[in-house]
Amino acid sequence: MRLSTEHGILTEYTAFLAREGEVFSSRVQQNEIAADNFVGRALQQRSGAGGVNQEMNLWKSKSAGSVDKQNRYVNSELQEEAVTKVQQVGRKTFYARGQSWVDAEAAHTPSVQAIPIEIGSPDFFKLVDRLVALDQQSALALGANTHLVIDGKFYLLR
Repeated sequence: MRLSTEHGILTEYTAFLAREGEVFSSRVQQNEIAADNFVGRALQQRSGAGGVNQEMNLWKSKSAGSVDKQNRYVNSELQEEAVTKVQQVGRKTFYARGQSWVDAEAAHTPSVQAIPIEIGSPDFFKLVDRLVALDQQSALALGANTHLVIDGKFYLLR
């Protein structure tokens, strides 16, 4: 669960994180859902389409030369699904929350704690300079309504 949340690498067992709001629920809830998914699918469903899709996902993961940035996997109906509520930008992972993108580092931080930064303001350009120095300027690609953590501080781009 921790790796899926931090790095945005979702599997058929953790893809529920991409549902609106799930990544923002408590870690205990997330761990319970993931455990139920694992027990119900990986341990109990070993035949038929459910068993085939798990084998397909396993071999896809084993043979991959790089991370699948679209988080595609084969579901229990043997249909390929792509997770669209997660974006991997540079070394950061962002999750959709309504019309906003939230840095995985801030998934459990209330939005009211974010420091608002107006795009085009002097503070914005200071933040851009810091992002460039960290080689994380690609985080700006998501535009306004992006919540991101830089140097342990939580910002909201507006």
